[in-house]
Order: sequence, then C-alpha cells, then structure tokens
Amino acid sequence: MRNALTHQTDGDPTLSSAATLAQIRVFLIDDRAIAREGTRRILAAEPDFDIVGEAGELRTGVRRAMDAQPHVLLVVASLADPAGLQAIRRLRAALPRLSVLVLDCPEDSAALEQTGIAGCLPRTASSPELLHALRLVAAGGTYFSGSDNEHETSTTNSMAPTSRELEVLRLVQAGYKNRAIAQRLKTSERTVQFHVGNLFNKLGAGSRTEMVFLARQRGWLD
Repeated sequence: MRNALTHQTDGDPTLSSAATLAQIRVFLIDDRAIAREGTRRILAAEPDFDIVGEAGELRTGVRRAMDAQPHVLLVVASLADPAGLQAIRRLRAALPRLSVLVLDCPEDSAALEQTGIAGCLPRTASSPELLHALRLVAAGGTYFSGSDNEHETSTTNSMAPTSRELEVLRLVQAGYKNRAIAQRLKTSERTVQFHVGNLFNKLGAGSRTEMVFLARQRGWLD
C-alpha cells in the first residue's frame, strides 16, 4: 500500500522500506467515511506515517486501537460526551505512551488538555498543520490550536536520545548493521529496529549516514 522511501540503507536489508524507519503508527477514528478516506490519503502520502487501523465510531475505535498499539490516536469527533473522554482515558491507561490528537477543537481547549489529550485542531485545519501536529504529539509534545490559548510545546526530554539509543547510535556510526548491533547489545534485532526508528524520528534523518551526521551536529556523538 505504501511506496518505499528513497534513502540510503548502507546495505542493511532491514531498512529497505519506510515501514522500518521512523514510522508513526496512527489509528484514525472519524464517523464520516469520505472524510476518513481523505485523511487516510493525506497520511499515506507521507513516508513516516503508518495507518494501523480506523473506525467510524469512538467506542469501537478505542477497542480496536487497543490491539493495534498505535503511537497516536487521531479522533475526528466532538468529545462533548463524557463517555467518549472516559473511553479515551481507559485506552491511555492501557497504553501510557499513546498520544491523542483531536480534530475538533472546543472553545475551552485548556480543559481538554487537562484530560491528558496531547492536542487538538479545528476541523478547518490545513493538511500541513495536521501533519505537523501529529509529528509533534508523537514525539511527546503538545499542540493546541484554534482557540484563545493556542500553543504548542515540544519537550526537550522527549526528543533527546535515551542511553540505549545512544549505544545503538554509536554502533551505527561504527558501521554495524542491525543484526550485528543486536548481537553486541545482547538483544533482539526487532528491538534494535525500534531504537533505530526512534532515532530517525528524533533526528528527521532519511538514511543512516544522515542520522550520524545530524547526531554529530546536535552533539550526541563525538
């Protein structure tokens, strides 16, 4: 369904497609089938997004999202009904790393922020704004737009590498492929792919070579 991202893989077959890079797993809930299809197309055109599921009703979507394990739940619906917020709270309790972005910003978005939702946009938001907000909340930031208290934040800690990611990064710099990194760190290759994907996402890199270059610029590597 998705075109491969053109990038340098340095001969590593595990990075031969965009799906193994820094893809942000998105679950979409929208009760308007035509609008849902439009959003799906917008995300499908971006190599760093992977739509892992969708639903036309909130409670059904929350149940399916539990199995899909998305990074971001994109809800295109009003959350005026307390039952909807309760369902999202239960999902976030089960998936603590999940970020929720709502595409129907109420007048009092500050109250919505207090519920733990990472961001909201008006339904009139442009495609670039939606993509920006999705990337920001996936990285641990918040984005609230279309209200008197419009603001966005990107936490430094969420974008900084973890100690394990730095270990992986140093081995990538040394020229090791994912399988060899997994052997040296005594972990699974899939875990290494996860860390490499996070590094691609945090650095905005399109190849392992660019990842190392950008990491040096940020002072992550000597």
